[in-house]
Amino acid sequence: MFFSIIIPVYNVEKYLDDCIRSVTEQDFKNYEIIIVDDGSADSSGKICDLWEARINNEIWGIHIKVIHQKNKGLDGARNSALEVASGEWLIFLDSDDMLADGMLAKLYNKIHEYPADMYCYNMMKIDESGNKIENGIYHCEYENILLRDDKEKLDYYVKRLITYRDSWEVIFRCYNGKIIREHNLKFSKCSDIFAEDLLFTMEYLLWVKQIQFLCDIFYQYRQVPESIMHTLDQRTILPRIINLIHTFYDKVKKEKNKYLVKNFRMICIGILDFHISHKMNEISIDEIREQIVFLKKQKLFKNWLKNKDADIYENPDLFMLRPWL
Repeated sequence: MFFSIIIPVYNVEKYLDDCIRSVTEQDFKNYEIIIVDDGSADSSGKICDLWEARINNEIWGIHIKVIHQKNKGLDGARNSALEVASGEWLIFLDSDDMLADGMLAKLYNKIHEYPADMYCYNMMKIDESGNKIENGIYHCEYENILLRDDKEKLDYYVKRLITYRDSWEVIFRCYNGKIIREHNLKFSKCSDIFAEDLLFTMEYLLWVKQIQFLCDIFYQYRQVPESIMHTLDQRTILPRIINLIHTFYDKVKKEKNKYLVKNFRMICIGILDFHISHKMNEISIDEIREQIVFLKKQKLFKNWLKNKDADIYENPDLFMLRPWL
């Protein structure tokens, strides 16, 4: 199969038919759909089974595999799909979202036109009924980024990825299946890591030499009130950010990347700066100060943040003023 489309499912009976239909009605027909029902309590599991029976019996060139499992969370559902995915290229699709019409055929052509290790594409925001809200413009022109050495890789991490200048969500990227399988890449547990999508992409990029950005709108992103981003407790973010940093540092050390280990302080500061100022902007200064006290007790703070950086963390108000690296 050329593509593996991975769809984690949990209690989304309201949107699931639209999601799966957006894939099966693509005019490109060399792909598999891996649907993981992560212990849904509604009719989502039955909907998945109906689609599997229908498509596998009626449509050539498409194969649906449904996995039913006890609830393991988004990371566990995606990891179950990664274990069986066989496609040359992997696409992640959330079960309340949709692929744009003709997306797979267009992406297939772009992959052959612009060889790369990863493809990033644009999206459209839609409401609960599927009506367009706005185009989420991440990249307005085609762009090819070369990561020929670790210096260029560090530059991309610090100046673009961890500051969210480029979308970090896996649903807006297409990944090379061979890289994922060769390096046994998995998602970290959501409850332990903040922005597990970011961590997955950061780890994947350790083996990437070229990224291709596409301006095409290939994804329809549904904004719903019950989204996790609408219910996030910002007071719990910092410990999970620290876990993200520690986990990536351990990965870099394991891969014996001496340059990134030596310059990891830049990644650490970049992640802390951006997340504290942008992802903790709804809590009070006093609550931020409490989290700063927690931060300063951590080993990573002592190892990677020098005195001149500590001055910034003494005054949380300065987070909003500090220029990104």
